[in-house]
Amino acid sequence: ANNSSLNAEVKELRAQAAAAQVPQDKLDDLTEQNNGLRQENKLLREHARSLKERRDQWWFAIGGSVAIFSLVLGLIAGRSGSRRQSGPTWR
Repeated sequence: ANNSSLNAEVKELRAQAAAAQVPQDKLDDLTEQNNGLRQENKLLREHARSLKERRDQWWFAIGGSVAIFSLVLGLIAGRSGSRRQSGPTWR
């Protein structure tokens, strides 16, 4: 009786161990899927960095344009304002 209960327990343990193991082909599929997702993640990060750089360049160009426009407008306003003055000037 003792031997048959041990055999039954061993049989049950083997069944549990077999169920717990991941078959090699499933493991290979998961590894391949993981590598594909890592590559996709890398490409998406590079694309996001490229978009960020383009956005930064765009804002730099806008800021430079505003600065140049303001400088030109200030020079024009300064010249036209000094012509309108009557009386002695600082020159």
